[in-house]
Formats: sequence, structure tokens, C-alpha cells
Amino acid sequence: MRADSVKRPDHYRCLDCKERFNDAKFIRSEENGIHSAVAACPNCQSTKIKISWWKKKSTD
Repeated sequence: MRADSVKRPDHYRCLDCKERFNDAKFIRSEENGIHSAVAACPNCQSTKIKISWWKKKSTD
């Protein structure tokens, strides 16, 4: 794995349309010279999404 690679979540779920997806659409914006990108649902463009990660079970 490269040092500059981004770790992606297992999936996203939109809280508005309930769609599940692996690749979010990123909406870019600029405000007062500050650039930002926000993950959004590719189906309805909502930014109200939940990120889900797999967790390893503890063997203890």
C-alpha cells in the first residue's frame, strides 16, 4: 500500500434517500479562499450520509 493512498470506508448510506453506495460524489466549494470537498450521495446529492467501517472482532 502506498503511503499517500486514502483509506476508503466499506460503504456509505444516505440518510435522506436510504441509498447504499461505495463511491460518494464529492462536492467542491470555496468560501473566503478556503477550498473544501464534502462527500454526497450520488443518487440525491444529499450531504447527510453515514459512513460504515468494518471492525475486526477482538480475539480476547
